Amino acid sequence: MMPLHSAIASARLQSSIAVDSSFWSWLS
Repeated sequence: MMPLHSAIASARLQSSIAVDSSFWSWLS
């Protein structure tokens, strides 16, 4: 099982990728 900080870092990375991709698709 992943340590809590690793799970949080992974979730933050996934959400930042999702926000970034939706932002760029909105721009184009």
